[in-house]
Amino acid sequence: MSTKLIIRQKEILSVARALLAESGYQGMTTRELARRAGVKEPILYRCFSGKEALVATILKEVRQEQLDEWLEIAKNHDPATAVEILVSNYLARPSEASPALRIFMRLSSETLPPMVQASLRETYEEYRTFLARLLKECKTENPEEKAWALLFWGAGIGVLQLTGLQTASCPKTIKSQLDLALQLIARSS
Repeated sequence: MSTKLIIRQKEILSVARALLAESGYQGMTTRELARRAGVKEPILYRCFSGKEALVATILKEVRQEQLDEWLEIAKNHDPATAVEILVSNYLARPSEASPALRIFMRLSSETLPPMVQASLRETYEEYRTFLARLLKECKTENPEEKAWALLFWGAGIGVLQLTGLQTASCPKTIKSQLDLALQLIARSS
């Protein structure tokens, strides 16, 4: 691929991320993406084999960025503090405050083609693996189950925020949910 095409691909990915966060998979058309990126539709297909491949690439990038951020937190704190920070950031961050989180929440609430479903599944699996490993370092019982519970909890709050449900975005409610999540982690099963 030429340098010009690589640069164009990065520009398209940036615009596609914003559009995906705004509209979700079903709402993101290649026509609108091309218009916002300032290219003709055929250029999209020179850079990506299709919409599915484009979204799978975005998911992979966003997943890696998130995991890198989590790894940095884990490196700079003891395991228990790192878990608290991750839970606080994951549950307490409103979807609209994080385009990456908004992408995951939108995609999690849509019917998706197989390639995108597989990429989203892989994302959640990697998040679960990371959280379970950290919980295991904290000597938490059932770290796998608790890692899944945290992901379910966070995804549920994020999806509810997308509906505009005021309670799901209320700081007091989020704090309460955060406290419950931390109690769940601390509890021996």
